[in-house]
Amino acid sequence: MAAATDLDQTLLDLLERVLEANVDIDLLYRELQDAGPADQVYAALVEVSWLQWVRLEGSANSQRRLRLVEILQACVKDKKIDRRLAMEVFEHDCMQASGLLNDKELEVWKRKEVRFNTKTAYTQSKFNLLREDSEGYAKLIACVNHFGEAALTHDTVPLLFQEVQALIGYFDLDPNRVLDLVLEAGVQQPGNAGYVSLVPLFKAEAVVHLLGFKFQHYQRNGGPAAPDKLYAFAAHLVSVGQVSLEGLCGHLSPSNATLRREQAAAGAAMRAAVDDIGTVSLTSAAVDALPARNAADGKGDEAFNSSGLKSSTKLSSAAIDLDASSFRPHLLHPRPEGNQKLGLALALVARGDLDSAGVLMDSLEAGGLSAPAWPPMAAALCAALAPDVEAACAVIAPKGLASHCALDSASASRAGDAVGAPPPLTPRAVQLLLRLGMFLYTDVVLLTRVIRVLRYQLQLHCADALNPDGGAPSSSAQAAALRDVENVLTRCVLPSTQLVPSNAALASELWCLLSMFPYHSRFRFYQEAKELTERSAFLSAASKLATREVRKVLKRLARPERDEGGRERRETKEAMKPYARMLAKAAHACPTQVAELLIQLAESYSNQIEPISDALRYVTPLAFDVLTYCILARMALDRPKIKDDGINICDWLQNLSTFNAAVCRKYPDMEISAMCQMLSNALRAGDAFDLLVLKDLNEVLTGIVVHSEVSEKQLEGLAGGPELRERAIVSSSEERERSMKAWARGGRRLLSALQRGRPERHLALPLLVLIAQQRHVIATQTESKHVKLIAEMYDRCQETCKQYIRFLQNALPEDEYARLLPPIDVQRREYGLDPEVVFTLYRPLLRRLLFLTCPLPEDGELEEGEDAAAASAVTTAPASAASASTAVVESTEPPKAEPEFAGLTWSSLVDSMRASMPNEGVWAALATEVYSTFWTLDTSDIYVPTKRYHDEIAAVESEIAQADRQINASRSPYAPPGMMGYGGGGGSSAAADALETLRRNKSNLVDLLAKLKAELDSQIKHVGEVRARLDRDKETLFGGAGKKSGKCNILHASLVEECILPRMLFSPEDALYCAKFPALLHQLDTPYFSTLLFYNELLRTVPHVLKCVTTREGANMGIFLRECFQLLSHWRSSEEVYKKDAEACVGFAVSFSDLTSCKKTSYEQYTKLMHKWHLACCQIFQSCLRNEEWTSRRNALSVLTSVVEYFPVVTEQYNALKKLVEGMRDTETREDLKKLAQGYLSLLEREGAKPDRLVPSLQWGGIPPKQGVRKASAVPTTAGASASSALRPDARAFQPKPTDASGRAVKVEEGSAAGAQKRARHADGGGGGVDGDKDAARTVKTEGGRNGDDKERGGGGDKDKDERRDGGGTGVKQHVPRKRLPDAPPDRVEPHAASSRDPSRDRSARDHGGAGGAGAHNDAHESSSKRRRAEAAGPAAEGATDLRSAVLSRSLPVRERNGDSERPTKAADGGSPGGPRAQASRDAAPDDGARPAKGGSSAAAVADSTAGNRASRRPAVRRFRL
Repeated sequence: MAAATDLDQTLLDLLERVLEANVDIDLLYRELQDAGPADQVYAALVEVSWLQWVRLEGSANSQRRLRLVEILQACVKDKKIDRRLAMEVFEHDCMQASGLLNDKELEVWKRKEVRFNTKTAYTQSKFNLLREDSEGYAKLIACVNHFGEAALTHDTVPLLFQEVQALIGYFDLDPNRVLDLVLEAGVQQPGNAGYVSLVPLFKAEAVVHLLGFKFQHYQRNGGPAAPDKLYAFAAHLVSVGQVSLEGLCGHLSPSNATLRREQAAAGAAMRAAVDDIGTVSLTSAAVDALPARNAADGKGDEAFNSSGLKSSTKLSSAAIDLDASSFRPHLLHPRPEGNQKLGLALALVARGDLDSAGVLMDSLEAGGLSAPAWPPMAAALCAALAPDVEAACAVIAPKGLASHCALDSASASRAGDAVGAPPPLTPRAVQLLLRLGMFLYTDVVLLTRVIRVLRYQLQLHCADALNPDGGAPSSSAQAAALRDVENVLTRCVLPSTQLVPSNAALASELWCLLSMFPYHSRFRFYQEAKELTERSAFLSAASKLATREVRKVLKRLARPERDEGGRERRETKEAMKPYARMLAKAAHACPTQVAELLIQLAESYSNQIEPISDALRYVTPLAFDVLTYCILARMALDRPKIKDDGINICDWLQNLSTFNAAVCRKYPDMEISAMCQMLSNALRAGDAFDLLVLKDLNEVLTGIVVHSEVSEKQLEGLAGGPELRERAIVSSSEERERSMKAWARGGRRLLSALQRGRPERHLALPLLVLIAQQRHVIATQTESKHVKLIAEMYDRCQETCKQYIRFLQNALPEDEYARLLPPIDVQRREYGLDPEVVFTLYRPLLRRLLFLTCPLPEDGELEEGEDAAAASAVTTAPASAASASTAVVESTEPPKAEPEFAGLTWSSLVDSMRASMPNEGVWAALATEVYSTFWTLDTSDIYVPTKRYHDEIAAVESEIAQADRQINASRSPYAPPGMMGYGGGGGSSAAADALETLRRNKSNLVDLLAKLKAELDSQIKHVGEVRARLDRDKETLFGGAGKKSGKCNILHASLVEECILPRMLFSPEDALYCAKFPALLHQLDTPYFSTLLFYNELLRTVPHVLKCVTTREGANMGIFLRECFQLLSHWRSSEEVYKKDAEACVGFAVSFSDLTSCKKTSYEQYTKLMHKWHLACCQIFQSCLRNEEWTSRRNALSVLTSVVEYFPVVTEQYNALKKLVEGMRDTETREDLKKLAQGYLSLLEREGAKPDRLVPSLQWGGIPPKQGVRKASAVPTTAGASASSALRPDARAFQPKPTDASGRAVKVEEGSAAGAQKRARHADGGGGGVDGDKDAARTVKTEGGRNGDDKERGGGGDKDKDERRDGGGTGVKQHVPRKRLPDAPPDRVEPHAASSRDPSRDRSARDHGGAGGAGAHNDAHESSSKRRRAEAAGPAAEGATDLRSAVLSRSLPVRERNGDSERPTKAADGGSPGGPRAQASRDAAPDDGARPAKGGSSAAAVADSTAGNRASRRPAVRRFRL
């Protein structure tokens, strides 16, 4: 064949060359002689010439065609072409042109051709029926019909063939009738191949038609179906090629159009039947026994039969109907056996001709009929598949159950060592499985074996491709094997498993196979199976049956009842177990549909989350994996996540997050790594709403709760050690023990999910960076006009970030955690993370390296001959070159190696800190030592909540005593039956269990008590060591920055901006730390740290940020300001306290030029500063409350609620704030702000109603207003109350009234020296107005009459004069001796002291300070805040060399009005308020706690003139970094 093809190609090329080059004909003849044998060459030349003739048709090839005609004529003339062959091949025109026929011969040729074709195609052979002898047919029948031993065999076929030919010729029989008899004989013996050998004796087209006629005989309506023998014989003829399948299908019924019409009708009926599942027809005669109907009637165990009679059908596991086989007949025509194409396909499958059967089944599939839906077809396919599966199972387990299982990885690897090992699943088996599809469920045993074979094939041939760390398959064979397994799994195994009613073993086998795939492949399989279910009515029927039964079960689920200890009651658990088993039974078959139903119910009803999660206790790991996929699929749906109000998150997302967390906490089979990956992808896309899922998941798995709304008591607990922090969260010891174990397991699970795969694919660090970066994304890219939503999302992101950081720090070992983190400068510069996040991450490492690098001497003191600079050289030397120049240690000893941990050193971290700062100029004002120390330490390093520890220890001791009493009572023989639930002394097993529980709880409490005491001692020791280190290194904390002249203000401003403000807003614990750290620096007498400058900068800077922070950040700011006001009020309480705790420290020095003999700020100056600080804060709060922005008002109310015990103190400020908040309460339309305003008003009025709580501005240190300027009344008035209420100007304040020698009060006349001193004191104290900077900065007249002064101080009203005559102003003062405030510890002011004092002590504290000792906060009014850090403004005064001048430059300037112009007052001769005259007045004061009189108005003029010359009227604005 190949040689003939080569010859044709050679001649074709030769003829092309002859036509192109006009070669001589002789040359063509020579080439033909060399081409091969002459007869073959001449025959091939005819074919090639005809082909060229056909190609050269058309006018474009006329010249070449003429040349071809010349060549053909020459070849015909020279007899190079066979004339007869040419006339058979050539066309009419070609024969005429080449000279084979002339015109006349051509006409004759055409007529003969027509006659021949007519005779051949249209003329029938006629037989003379009269001549046909019946004897011939009788002999023929006897000849072809032999049975038994005489049956036709392969050897006797030739003889029978000759006999049939002879009978046809002798009796002149009709060949068609003979063929029909032969076919009929073959139908009777379809397994005899001899009859098939007789068929070639007849015409092939006759065989097809006669066989088709036989099938048509059975196509009559109502007639019998075609026999199986006919299908078998026809399949035999088709398989051997004797009959064309296409020709035979033309005779089979139904036609394609009829098939499509019938299947469309059957599909519609099937869909209608499936849609009716679970529906109730009220017009139907038969009443369905639905649980909802029965439950509504109170007849849960009763149902109705078709006759309307009641029948007892209690819901049970046996009564659950999950079998969808009853819907299978609806898939086909009502009479499928009449489908002859389907019958022929069945015969072909039984014959083993899968190719021909596949063609026929594809044709049926195109018409809408699935061949395996017919039970005989499915059984035939399963029977054809069984041998291949059995052979594969023999490879897996050659000896059956007694052999070693080859499904483990070791055996599979050993089996894979065989070179060229064939796959256990043959291509024929794969083809059969794909043909079977979902109908493999009919043979559960075969289905189970197929699953095991697929598992073995994966281990043997696809191990590399399934490795999560691996890439694509290493070879095409592996890729093909993996593709076959995936196709069989998605198109056959998963749908078939869904149709098996309930088989936990089968689900377990399937999970063993699916668990070998990575989760993304498994989820793809579930999605494909879900789409197939939606397309298939049969699978939809199975899923609807499952969901119908699940709905019945869910209606009976109840929320578990819990006892006092938080445990589920045994009765409830036992009652819910049967329903949990029913739910698991339905989930075995259709896990995807059941999971979606449960998720939809949980999204809609939050009260169903706990019952549903509890009911999943019996489902398989496969169901949990499918549940994970369904949860992620529901989260990825394109639906709104914000409610229509544009502010709140949709309930479905919150409920879904809660449900997901609850299920993941209880069941370890949930795929957490998939959730983490999806969350990571969502964060990369900028979707911050899904952070709610991560937050809830982390919280329930690890027990880490971020406390954004904490009370003062909880905040104290969080400042302690681990045991105290846990005790502050979980009160019950038993619950705590259970939770700790569960949280440990959950933390390991979450960490394992984050570290799955290769190291470069771990999600721990990428997820951390994405969460931290998401804060900026939320603030800048959130498409919402509602600030409240943005603030809420920002706070949630910040809480999630803190929670995730704490999880990593707890879950990872320290060295592994250190290797996980990038350097500090990389996080700041490349990742763009904020410093509070970066240093929160690095704090454990910083603390460890700090304590390693700066060890404390064993005795806690410096060694002999060692100074502070030398002791701190180890810390300061590697920090920076600037600090190294000031702390050089000369030693002959070789330098010691710096301690190292996980490849990190303290100096490397400090260098990274310096490199991380975008502005290098910061280090010129702020020393690296104080910056690194501030960010390294934590609250537990500098503060011990002693009272909180003592309270918890007392509570635990009380619980131990209670447990002892219960144990003794249960042991008593006189205990009545059922006493305390123990059955009267423990006679029953339940009583014994309860007694054992009590003993175990007591043991846990005893252990907890010991831990709390040990932790208290340990923290006290640790805080002492840290204080000792700071005290030793305090000389170098502020380095050279504090020594530079004029840099003092910049230093403290940088400290607030770079340290205090970022960390204060991060968390409540950090806010408490930021308040304690400056107080600690003050107590340690830290050089170059000015306490006054710091708080002056702080209180004039930080409150401005209220307008641009979120809600929870505002709450953190409230905690910070409350601690600051508490400390400042403590110093303000009395001069004795001030001298002891404030003035004695270097932080109140006037100048740092000589620290040994520097002058300190006096008490009078401090009171003036306190008044101005309160005034500035009040103005800021008023501005925030007047602002219509939600954030501004919300944060102002939150902070005011936090500091209500200590602010406001001044009566005028109280009235102004109260008036604003009342207006807000009455006019505010936003309900949340209205409620906050009402809550703050309640607290404010409660504080104002306390005796001596408020003090007028003139008595608290303010400057009287200028004459002619109207001021607000100093006495708060309310509706229905007189002016002389509890908030009177004559209230007892910080200054005692003048008395005589006998202690009686004396009257002070206006013209007397005491009156002059009082007026001077008023002039020196500052203004008392609260209407803004303009009123506060107005000129004070130093001389004037009594009427003018009274008019100014009273605000210009007659009513105010009357009030002053009653006891205020310059009238007679009644002196009441005041109690001295007990000395507070110098190192700290306990925030809980106010709640623990008795009323007498509160009153005493108010008598001395007027700002401290108020009642404890009501925790119900402490609300959380939200924030977004924006721009904040604060004053900045640089270049002040004298500290006192610098402090006063921050105050408001005092000017003297001269007509329409204003000028600063000139300094007069006289000392400062702390001069000799003031000292004499203090010495002459009758009470130690009394406020000394001032020397005169000129003393105030000196200070205020300096302030007026050096300070601007308006504070400068500083922009803070976002």
